[in-house]
Amino acid sequence: MVGLVVFGLRETPATEPPQKPLHLTLQPFDQNFRRYLLALVVFTLGNSSDAFLLVRAGELGVPVAMLPLLWSVFHVVKSSSNLLLGRAVDKFGPRPFIFLGWFVYAGVYLAFGLATAAWEAWTLFLCYALFYGLTEPAEKTLVANLVGNERKGLAYGWYNFAIGIATLPSSLIFGALYQFAGPVVAFGWGAALALIAGILMWGVKEPTRQAN
Repeated sequence: MVGLVVFGLRETPATEPPQKPLHLTLQPFDQNFRRYLLALVVFTLGNSSDAFLLVRAGELGVPVAMLPLLWSVFHVVKSSSNLLLGRAVDKFGPRPFIFLGWFVYAGVYLAFGLATAAWEAWTLFLCYALFYGLTEPAEKTLVANLVGNERKGLAYGWYNFAIGIATLPSSLIFGALYQFAGPVVAFGWGAALALIAGILMWGVKEPTRQAN
């Protein structure tokens, strides 16, 4: 065995040149994809941490002991809607689902700010779970549809970067508005940005889908 290792094995030289490191650049992408990134940043700036929704549910009268159950039900509906609506996205295309999802988000957030009873918190949490099912599969699918297979990896890097840079300030802004201006203003801010993002999305044109 030792002799085989010493005398018999030879390292095969690489036949392909090493791949260049991936640089986060927008140069390969057209204005269509850049508008989509801008819409995502605007929306995410109004999409604060879901922990604020639990705080609001407690304020509306949901007992602290029931908050884990509320959170669990929310995730069950969220996972189920992701699975079911993800198949619909493949069939009908992602743009309608993003528009609908952001509209649902705006309505739910505004309703959270105006709500006055515990039962409303339960209802709004279920509607909010539907928002995730509408948008999560659709947003990622639209990335692939806009850029094609050649630049998909770089495009997903930009997709996650756009969401990441807006996530932290979104919660800081929301928290400040909640503390100093109240829930109506804070949730209204999130709703307004969702609607603005939807307007920006109107300029994002998905390539025509070719029939198989």
